[in-house]
Amino acid sequence: MNDVSTLGQTGSAVRADRTSTGKEHFEVLDGLRGSAAILIVIFHVFNYSFGWDTPLSLMHHAYLAVDFFFGLSGFVVAYAYDDRWTRMSTLQFFRVRLIRLHPLVLVGATFGLLGYLFDPFGKAINQTSTPMLLLAYVTSLLLLPSPPVGGRQNESQALNGPAWSLMQEYLGNIAYALILRRLRAPTLGIIFIFYTVSHDNVLSPGAGIDFTLSSLWSIKLDYQHQRYAAPVVLSGYLNANALTVGIEYHLARRHRK
Repeated sequence: MNDVSTLGQTGSAVRADRTSTGKEHFEVLDGLRGSAAILIVIFHVFNYSFGWDTPLSLMHHAYLAVDFFFGLSGFVVAYAYDDRWTRMSTLQFFRVRLIRLHPLVLVGATFGLLGYLFDPFGKAINQTSTPMLLLAYVTSLLLLPSPPVGGRQNESQALNGPAWSLMQEYLGNIAYALILRRLRAPTLGIIFIFYTVSHDNVLSPGAGIDFTLSSLWSIKLDYQHQRYAAPVVLSGYLNANALTVGIEYHLARRHRK
């Protein structure tokens, strides 16, 4: 329970609002989080409903609030766990975060499936074979990219589109636990500057060969050269070469019209 005290007329000492672990609770972040959530709701309701270039398409850049959420999440996780690693293992961290995040993933996937099945306005376009719909549901429960389903936009989470952000949250937590928490602040700063500057300045030519084994399986061989604009290094660029070998399974997508 949070510990909150204020300075009253009796002259009692002021104590900061504390979390259940004894750390200071930043109420201003709650306000920022709520404001960002409202912006995202307005963005989706008006832009998806009335189009992107109409007088009713409000808050054109409110999607940036999602980036704010990612930044806020990184701060909160680091603030909560940075001093726990001497008494907490990586697996314990993953378990705590899984308990924290995944129940809503399960609820969202289930409501997405129910909404798809019982949508009174989408029966004409919500046409997907039972095996494909079941596969989409199972992958949504596991927060994995799902196959597309009829009547839904081509998103990584077909039954619950916004769940893509939770998948990124999971990836961020994994990166933090395995790598980022071990780096010093200057190194993290360089990574941040490099990503910020080079995000829209990437040259990435490549070539690949596919060897088809059957209608369902193939082997893929890719080579890619990447050149990043990175003023943080003397040359101004970072170069990387990647060779990828993979086995692909092709999902057969058949939607009834």
